[in-house]
Amino acid sequence: MVKNITNDRDPNLILHLIKSCENYALTEKESLETINKILDKAVSRRTYYNYKKKLYDKEIIQGLKGSIYDTQAL
Repeated sequence: MVKNITNDRDPNLILHLIKSCENYALTEKESLETINKILDKAVSRRTYYNYKKKLYDKEIIQGLKGSIYDTQAL
């Protein structure tokens, strides 16, 4: 039986798994299959892309900290 995602640790784990799949250049299909197998839970394509967006938004923001774009406005 496949479980739905409910516990609080899953979001960070899913983000980590998505990043790992990106590092290994897995396709969307391969990534979803891998994540679903590891978690033993169903992660939909929509959920996958929502988390992927969060991952890239977070990485962009972290990358801007300490840069010229992280200055106080006049």
